[in-house]
Amino acid sequence: MLKIDGIDIKDLPFEELQIQQEIVEFDGIPVFVHYTDKTNNDIVSYLVDFDANGHRRLFGKINKQELFDYLIGIKSLRTLFSEISSDFIFFVDYDKSENFVSAKLSSKYLIPEKYLPVEESHNDDGLSDFYLDYLKQNYYDYVMKLNSFIVKVESPDQVHGKTVGARETAIVLNHYSTSVEGYIDTKVTNVLRGDFIESRIKRRASKTKNFLSPRIADARPGNSIELWLAIDTPVFKNAEADKYDEKIKEGLIDDYKRDVLDVDYTSEEDAKIIAEKYTPEERKKIFEPIYRLLENNDFKISIYDTKNTIQKNKQGLKSNDKFWKTLLPPPSIEELQQEQEKKHRIVTVVLNLEEGQNITKLTKKSLQETLLFTQEGAETVYQIKDSIIVNGKEIVLKKPIKCVLVIDVNNYLQLYNERLGIGSDGHGDKFNEIVESVKTQFFDLVENLKEIEEKDYPRAQEIKQYI
Repeated sequence: MLKIDGIDIKDLPFEELQIQQEIVEFDGIPVFVHYTDKTNNDIVSYLVDFDANGHRRLFGKINKQELFDYLIGIKSLRTLFSEISSDFIFFVDYDKSENFVSAKLSSKYLIPEKYLPVEESHNDDGLSDFYLDYLKQNYYDYVMKLNSFIVKVESPDQVHGKTVGARETAIVLNHYSTSVEGYIDTKVTNVLRGDFIESRIKRRASKTKNFLSPRIADARPGNSIELWLAIDTPVFKNAEADKYDEKIKEGLIDDYKRDVLDVDYTSEEDAKIIAEKYTPEERKKIFEPIYRLLENNDFKISIYDTKNTIQKNKQGLKSNDKFWKTLLPPPSIEELQQEQEKKHRIVTVVLNLEEGQNITKLTKKSLQETLLFTQEGAETVYQIKDSIIVNGKEIVLKKPIKCVLVIDVNNYLQLYNERLGIGSDGHGDKFNEIVESVKTQFFDLVENLKEIEEKDYPRAQEIKQYI
């Protein structure tokens, strides 16, 4: 075996090494092995030499990101050792019976060329089930970055060198977040329309926007700043946990990139395509935040992603008035008049307050909690109590089912329980029929629960508290 440089030591400095996985083997011989020690450090070893008397292994401590990068093929085995983050590596000799013989402390810079794996020593097997669990945080971060869109913000002048202001960065983040949330609101509304009453759609859209609002997956400052914005669909699960979740998630990230980010903001043709696909209200929610950014001369913006699906704005965003006039036409006289009427309208608000309570000290949350109804409509709690009888079968309720009852100015009613996913609506003179419809829907939920295993029924625990 080769003579190597280093300091003789009595043993490895890692206590209680335990093999986690033999990642690479050849003819039953472990070539590349992953261990953990007593304090859960990640250690790897690589078979580098052998002769008639035994063999030699190269040991090094790595972090989980290095291990992850190797396993998904970003780093080769050669790079893993030649660029290892640890200050020291170790050469250990064993006899033919795997007994320890000797060890040397050395450096990555002293690894003989012969001992380094070949250049094309990438892992092609991907992540096993073991490593999907062991490196789940690294995998989550990786997926988030992979699906990110990258907003590069640059200063337009050299007054402060090439640094970017925190205020300007915050403006960019806020406007892109608003655009994404507008897109999510649009998709949720279109997915649920026809199957749910309007108030439920709005509530679900609000919850979904709050959860899927962009996260900063990475930020890389320098002469400019790169903001990696991701929509966290991998862990998205709505409170309802129903079939609509998958429809909402499906294509959400790629569609937003295609329809909103990979757009030529100088092309009337692109503007016409978008105008045909989205209503004026939807376009305003999605595109107006970007228009406001492009009007701002305090920064320059470029957009791209790791998958190279965004091509049109990699060199910087440009726009012209023709595009925006097609996409965001100015409001009509009637729309302006309606907006003015809204601003000058007097609205009666009825609150449920304790005697002597100071209304001037109410917080936004307190106002929401004490609001009974306004001039434009009323919303209250309606309880379904005691028992439910459908087709001669009776369900005795342990506790009342609390539903939301909404009444608008036209006496149109909506009655629903969002957590159970039941609800009905109709004109005020059909109130009893609306209540019976909701009762029947709950009855059907209970009947379904008898036929489906509880673990496969998303609302099982919610239903069981009533029966």
